Amino acid sequence: ATTIGNHAYDDRWPDMTEAGREERAAFTDAWLAEFQAMADLSPEDAIDRDLLVGELEAARFADTELREDAWNPLDWVYLIGDGLFNLLAREFAPLADRLASTASRLERLPALLDAARATLVGHAGRPVGRFQTETALKQLAGIEELIGDALTAAEGASATDAAVAALQPRLIASAETARRAVTAFETHLRGVVLAASEGEGRLGRDVFAAKMRHTMRSESLTPERIMAGAEREYTAVRAEMVRLARELWPTWCADQPVPDDEGILVRGVLDAIALEHPKADDLLDFCRAENARIEAFCAEKDLIGLTDEPLEIQWTPVFLRAFGGAMLSSPGPLDRGQKAFFAITPMPDDWSEEQRESNLREDNDRMLRLLTIHEAVPGHYLQGVYANRCPSLVRAIFASGLFA
Repeated sequence: ATTIGNHAYDDRWPDMTEAGREERAAFTDAWLAEFQAMADLSPEDAIDRDLLVGELEAARFADTELREDAWNPLDWVYLIGDGLFNLLAREFAPLADRLASTASRLERLPALLDAARATLVGHAGRPVGRFQTETALKQLAGIEELIGDALTAAEGASATDAAVAALQPRLIASAETARRAVTAFETHLRGVVLAASEGEGRLGRDVFAAKMRHTMRSESLTPERIMAGAEREYTAVRAEMVRLARELWPTWCADQPVPDDEGILVRGVLDAIALEHPKADDLLDFCRAENARIEAFCAEKDLIGLTDEPLEIQWTPVFLRAFGGAMLSSPGPLDRGQKAFFAITPMPDDWSEEQRESNLREDNDRMLRLLTIHEAVPGHYLQGVYANRCPSLVRAIFASGLFA
């Protein structure tokens, strides 16, 4: 509810106990029956109905067969992190209201983590994943960061906002409660769950195919069909890379003869291009400047309608840094005019100079331009703005991130 912009439930967590799971299953089955019984709908309503049926079937699969909450500790880190981040990051209500909801969630965090301890025991012969457990232990620091962000926000506003000042003692106490609960959960993860985490996180052919079906919302996009399409695309894309590399070699590798080996040819041009990159501390500023240039280009060429809805380019919150190099987080369709976040993951502090330079070669000037086009304009940020304006609330709320 918080994620889509319905803020009536910002003070609580989902019920992640076994009783809560059974209640969700009953809810899902009841509404599946309701929607599946609908007939004689207009084409538009039939699309919405089918979308809701697919969403409910996917929810039932996740809650009964996939059960990531039972074998993937990261599932819990994301649940908690999203539940706190979305209250703090977007200004959908006065700060005092959002901090009051934050305090309530922090107060209720011990009960949520009790449910996590009871649940993280594996499911249907699939033990808890070791990689997922090790990664969750690293990402837990992000929860502490979010708790600290809440306290910092309250401290900064308390001198001028009486409502925040009145809330501060409760927030401080709830933060201490939450920190103790997170520390106890970390101890449990490290001492109990990690010791028993024999799993690889692999789903097996049947469960993977089922997950693919629900993710794609399609019976025809099977793993086999997707693999066959990918192999065709691989051949076509690699041929184009070879063609472009041969064309670009005189520009980028002018002091060397053109190699006969296609792999060496492509790698040579890529390596030369990769040497042009910003410094690690300049990545955000580079992408901010690049986004301004891309928007100016789109306006000059009248390529696509732009928007002035806020976009913030920032470092990825710690709790999300296992996801990948970059991501875009859009506000929900009910949170009109709120910020979208284009997040870039910084390099770990303990990396060697060789690792850091390797990462910067990957995030070279041209790759960062592509990244900004992909995540911001005319990519996910702009697409998210328009998706949220969809006249069908069903389609706006249950949009496919996969096809965005």
